[in-house]
Amino acid sequence: MAENFDIAKSCAALGVFDGVHLGHRAVIDLAVKTAREKDLVPVAFAFISDTITTKSFGLPIMTREQKSEALKAAGIERVVEADFADYRSLEPAEFVRTVLSEKLHCASVVCGYDFRFGRNAKGNSDTLKFLCKEYGIDVCVVEKLKIGGREVSSTAIREKLASGDISGVNELLGYRYCLSGEVAHGRGLGHTLGFATANIELSDKIRLPKFGVYKARIIADGKEYIGITNIGVKPTVDYKGKPVSETHIKGFSGDIYGKEIIVYPEKFLRSEKKFSSVEELKAQVISDLNYCG
Repeated sequence: MAENFDIAKSCAALGVFDGVHLGHRAVIDLAVKTAREKDLVPVAFAFISDTITTKSFGLPIMTREQKSEALKAAGIERVVEADFADYRSLEPAEFVRTVLSEKLHCASVVCGYDFRFGRNAKGNSDTLKFLCKEYGIDVCVVEKLKIGGREVSSTAIREKLASGDISGVNELLGYRYCLSGEVAHGRGLGHTLGFATANIELSDKIRLPKFGVYKARIIADGKEYIGITNIGVKPTVDYKGKPVSETHIKGFSGDIYGKEIIVYPEKFLRSEKKFSSVEELKAQVISDLNYCG
């Protein structure tokens, strides 16, 4: 378990924050607002998503790096990432004493209505309020957020990603879903097809969208372009590695190998398909690009 986090009096947002979606933002925004009003340090105490072992918890929506950046962009000054294995055996009272009081020096904490903590997830928001009284810690609980009659949750977002519903994903996130990474050399198929591709390897530790081809917007060399991106495993060329985003950027010329690009999938066009020949693949890619405008 981590030692003293060297944090002055704080207001801590508690949760996993695996997508920093609109529901998470309600908790984070209140923590930041409370910290400013009370002259506290706004802190996010977040369990590392891929160390959570409960069967009900799916793959996170973003990488740890993306989560940290999003939390700081929302006004959080310190992001404390905790390995679930280090805390899973703590009783709720011990968690409040050692983590919230002794390590984070909390004067206030903010959590969602469904926050659980302590051994076997015994503690809930009511438990938190009761235990925090002993240490003079104020507790604010953010109620359920709904959009279009559906609860905003990471589970709902993962379901929409799995179906390729990017507009639905964006609505619940409150920002545009994206994939980013350093452009790597592929197998040279783009040159064979007659147009270059920008390939980025994707993490297998996050919930990726439904494999297939998407209309996309791309940020490359500081400019925005339209194009298509294939997310998946490139069945036509019997690719055996991790999933990749293979993007054809319309109207782009230049060398971006080794540079980072950001891909914003916008609309699912078709599922991945193994074509019978490179010529058939080329014809389909041209058709996809023409559809994008």
